[in-house]
Amino acid sequence: MAPTAKSNQIGRSRELLTDIGVAIVVFVVATVMLGITNYRNNQAGNGLTYKEIEISTNITDPNLADTIHLFHSTAEVRQVFPQFTKTVNWDKQVLMAYIASPQSGAGYHLEMVSAHRQGPVATLQYRLNSPLTTPNVAVITQPVLFITLTKTDLVASSQLTFRFQNINTNQTSSLSIFPNEI
Repeated sequence: MAPTAKSNQIGRSRELLTDIGVAIVVFVVATVMLGITNYRNNQAGNGLTYKEIEISTNITDPNLADTIHLFHSTAEVRQVFPQFTKTVNWDKQVLMAYIASPQSGAGYHLEMVSAHRQGPVATLQYRLNSPLTTPNVAVITQPVLFITLTKTDLVASSQLTFRFQNINTNQTSSLSIFPNEI
């Protein structure tokens, strides 16, 4: 009777060790999969949904050169751009404006090329397009790029940095905000 009780105890110990081994393997696989998913979602980058808003405006204030503005309401936008009349769904979107450096002539405009987010950095790439014709008047202007971004794409638990990057020159301007500012 003693050998049978001992063999039952050994059998239970083997089952327990097997269960522990399986639990460890499942835990390791789950941890690796969560790490891969986190990398794909945060480190590899995600495209941002944006919409370019066409507004024919130029600024002539050198103090605003290469500045980025984040707006949450029409009233905020009109403080900087009084002629703003476009409709934005402020519950679901934010409006960003990038004011370029001074250009020697009228007719320059900015065009969005791409927008993606990699971790705490949202990179918005644009192109500065020159005028189709050479203006007859010597004037200095600063083209402005307006885009809307979806608020849910911008959720962050820490500081989020917006980088506007000129794809022709790699010139970059940045704006960092805290999570409660979205």
